[in-house]
Amino acid sequence: MEKENFFSGIDFNIQDYTFKAFKEPEDEEDKAQEYEFKDLKGIIKREDLIREDVLIHERKLAEENNFNITPVVKEHRGLKRQEEIEREKKILREVQKRVDLIKEDARDEGRQEGLELGKKEIFEKTRGDADEKLISLSDMIIDLQKGYKKILTKQKNDILNLIKDLSKWILQRELKDDDDYIKRLLEQLISEVDSKSNLILHVSKEDFEKMPEVLEEIEGNIGKLTNVRLIMNHDSDAKGMTLESDNGIIKGTQEEQFEIINKIFDNLKVDVGNE
Repeated sequence: MEKENFFSGIDFNIQDYTFKAFKEPEDEEDKAQEYEFKDLKGIIKREDLIREDVLIHERKLAEENNFNITPVVKEHRGLKRQEEIEREKKILREVQKRVDLIKEDARDEGRQEGLELGKKEIFEKTRGDADEKLISLSDMIIDLQKGYKKILTKQKNDILNLIKDLSKWILQRELKDDDDYIKRLLEQLISEVDSKSNLILHVSKEDFEKMPEVLEEIEGNIGKLTNVRLIMNHDSDAKGMTLESDNGIIKGTQEEQFEIINKIFDNLKVDVGNE
């Protein structure tokens, strides 16, 4: 009896094998498509695969343990990029914080100014002689000229015109609102002519009726007035008066005071061609 081995029972009769043809694809979806393998470099970055909280934890540990991470490792793991992003965010937060503070300060300042303006009266009634106002305005002009030497001549003249118009407006308001203006004006004119007798007063139609009462009050202040004659000025309704005496004539009409204002400011103006 023949002894069995490893190859016992194996049929070694080799036959030819013919490969069958592949089945033709029935539509486009069954056809094989060409595929190109792309380089993954630049598509998937290593730092994108590492969670942000992990990077933050690594940086925190390095800082707490005084461990210096090399620039290469920082670049490789994305630590450097994260630091730059955090730095940019910090700068943006600081900028936004300062912008918000500026806005808040502006709002507070606006509210405060509104409260202050609300406390003030829209118009403060002015008192005093026209001469004192003109002196104050002249000082204001001098200060403006000292502080703004480099302003163009046209701008200087515009400022002068503005102040001139303002002074006329103040004078008009005083003439309109100040019931004692006529009395104070007459006292001043009598003082300037230095005479209490032989006086002729030219007044407007509006002031003519109350002049007897005004003269009575003035006599109580400066003494008796003799031979005083009142003449109504039919050509003008403006406040003011003209006083005639043996010592001369003094005009205190509104037109005359406006003319004085014009002369003062015209002398202060600068010729554009000579500047």
